[in-house]
Amino acid sequence: MTKDSDFLDNYVIHGAPPKVLVLEFGNISNKDLLQLFDNYFNEVIISFEQGSNIVLFRRDEIIGY
Repeated sequence: MTKDSDFLDNYVIHGAPPKVLVLEFGNISNKDLLQLFDNYFNEVIISFEQGSNIVLFRRDEIIGY
């Protein structure tokens, strides 16, 4: 887990562990965080299954790289 803002740049330049899920929610209550996971966890899994090694999980989007 990292809060480094340059993590994605490091990933692109140097590579990363096999699979990384980056949570970009800012301040969020546990209740809201769990609700987001309940609503979108399948989409996160699908991104990994389709070959993404890093997935950014945000309130309004999920992006696989």
